[in-house]
Amino acid sequence: MRKAIVYFLLAITSPCVISEELPDIMAVDSEESNSVNSESKQTGSSSEEPVTSYIARLGKKDHFNSKGKRLSTVAEIIRQDRANYHDLNVPDDEDETDSLFYNKANREHLETMLSRGFIEKRTKKAILNGTPLVSVKVYKNTIEVYLQ
Repeated sequence: MRKAIVYFLLAITSPCVISEELPDIMAVDSEESNSVNSESKQTGSSSEEPVTSYIARLGKKDHFNSKGKRLSTVAEIIRQDRANYHDLNVPDDEDETDSLFYNKANREHLETMLSRGFIEKRTKKAILNGTPLVSVKVYKNTIEVYLQ
């Protein structure tokens, strides 16, 4: 597990490594350009184990940044959830820890990883318009998000 985390951290801190290792797995249309793939197939290989996974309640405070501005994308909301959990010490009751996003530099890669990942349209709508409980699976180069 430690080796996988080190490899993951190296991969996400080196943009050329990510772009060379992972082909463009999705074409984002204008409606879905808010940073997530909502195709009907999963992007994580069935044999690939997540680097980390966690459950999170994407509560009201996760929908606003530290300056009070309303966040408008799924990636921004998930990133704020992890900042609230790790840095601001204001987690929601159901939030679980993860082994990567305690580091702000790692959180900066959330948008890119989600754009290469998987999320259903109904999950995206639930995140943007409500406070759902979600399961987040983080792979080497992608993130998958599911409603719980």
